[in-house]
Amino acid sequence: MTIPLAPRTERAVDLAVGERCAGPILCDRSGARLDRHGAARIVRRIARRAGSVKRVGPHTLRHAFITAALDAGVPLRDVQEAASHADPRTTMHYDRTRVSLDRHATYIVSTFIAGASRQQEMFAPRSTERAVSGQSDRMGPFDSDAFVQSCIDALAESDPAGAIGELIERAVSEPRSLELACPVPVDLSDDGVMHLSKEILVCHAIFPRRFQTGIHNHSVGAIIGVWSGYEDNYLFEETGSGLRPLGPHRVETGQILVLGADAIHDVHTPPTTWSAALHVYLGDISTAPRNVWASVDSPPSEFNGEQQERHRAEGALATGLTVEPQREAHT
Repeated sequence: MTIPLAPRTERAVDLAVGERCAGPILCDRSGARLDRHGAARIVRRIARRAGSVKRVGPHTLRHAFITAALDAGVPLRDVQEAASHADPRTTMHYDRTRVSLDRHATYIVSTFIAGASRQQEMFAPRSTERAVSGQSDRMGPFDSDAFVQSCIDALAESDPAGAIGELIERAVSEPRSLELACPVPVDLSDDGVMHLSKEILVCHAIFPRRFQTGIHNHSVGAIIGVWSGYEDNYLFEETGSGLRPLGPHRVETGQILVLGADAIHDVHTPPTTWSAALHVYLGDISTAPRNVWASVDSPPSEFNGEQQERHRAEGALATGLTVEPQREAHT
């Protein structure tokens, strides 16, 4: 599918290419091809210089493009094609013969932004400052439905893990909103699952202090974002003679950790406070073949989800993270 460039974008590409006749269009300072991580750093740096208090990345700009296109009155099917979310020939029976540059989303959005009399909100909802206490607070609790739908939409991206990682980064940058949606003491009857399908699992997890998950794998990719406390992830790789430690990796509040499908780790929580995180798995871990290891020298054994939940519940009760339900007295 060919997407036309707006005149301003075309001029920017010409400046980036310069006099070169071969090689990548976008290069880093060393002249090598600019990868997605380098592009994300540039976008975040520009956002900070612009005074943005939100975490901005390439996927944020993509989201803003789609939002602006819809605000500008571009038909939904045209926006869907411009965003490459799905093939409009099969999903919306879109008639390509009617497409022209003047009505293409790229040109309409370019004109709309250039002539807009007011700035559109790119990130919602925003924080509001309390004049008296000086503390920042959200307008309301975390919108789990909107977050889940954004994660599902991100599966259609060329880099689903990167897109979902940016969504999680934005979510955990507003911990107060998540605290309102996921209060403590926790309800042990709530497994934290927001959405489960064969393609994706979206959930939240609150672990008690001094908690250790034990060495385990997921067999699917995972993106984890911490919004309270921190997690010390002890990473391992499987060898012919057992597990080889790769060292610890601490994930602080507001940070994310991306794990591949072959990742093996053991999560430790802080000694003095509980930790909480958003977890998105790129598959259904409830049906995936998973293993646990008693130690780095022991062979793997089958993961038992019920046993893991009992372990977490016992730790939550012992540390006051949850309150055991009172039983009715019998006379």
